Amino acid sequence: MKRMAVAVVAVALLGVAGCGGSDSGSDEEQIQALADQYEQAALDGDYSAACDTLSSEAMAQINDLQQFDSCEELVEAGLSSLSESQKKELGNLSDIQVDGDTATAEGRDGQISFIKEDGEWKAQLDG
Repeated sequence: MKRMAVAVVAVALLGVAGCGGSDSGSDEEQIQALADQYEQAALDGDYSAACDTLSSEAMAQINDLQQFDSCEELVEAGLSSLSESQKKELGNLSDIQVDGDTATAEGRDGQISFIKEDGEWKAQLDG
C-alpha cells in the first residue's frame, strides 16, 4: 500500500515529464511539447520514455525513495491508477513562466517545475 501511495504522489509530481525538449520553437513551445510527449508516453505505456525526460536531480530523488527498483517501475505503478481520460489530461499546461534555465507551469495537479539541462527542458520533482 505504501508503494502505491509513493507512486501516486510521484506521478502527480511528475505530472508532465516528457520525452525531452528540442531546440526548435520558443521555450514555452518546447515545454508544452514535453508535456504532450509525456502524455503520449503515458497513453502508450512507454515508461522508459517518461523517465528519460526527468532532470538528473529528479532521477536522484527517485533513486533515494528506495521504494521501487527503477524509475520505470515507479511511473508504471503511478500511471496504473489513472483512467485513460486522466492520462489524456497529462499534457494540459497553462501559465508557462520561463526565467532563464528554469520554468514553471500549471499542470493537471498543480504547479510543475522545469529545468534546462544540456539545452533540453526536463521535468523536476517538486515537494
